[in-house]
Amino acid sequence: VEEIMARMSYEEACNVKVSEGICNGRFLSEVADRRPASLKYYAHGYTGGDNVMRAAARIILSAIDQQKAS
Repeated sequence: VEEIMARMSYEEACNVKVSEGICNGRFLSEVADRRPASLKYYAHGYTGGDNVMRAAARIILSAIDQQKAS
């Protein structure tokens, strides 16, 4: 996941589609806007095999946290 995060931009992360769960088929940018708790789940609670989705969710959460801090 860390290696994927190092290679992925914020824009790419926003365009990753959710592959499982209640938000299946939505872009992570939509999940961040409409279901922030689900974004946290995909970043830290998700145990499936989609590491790209997990990494993208972490990138978006990190950007949100940085925005709140400034």
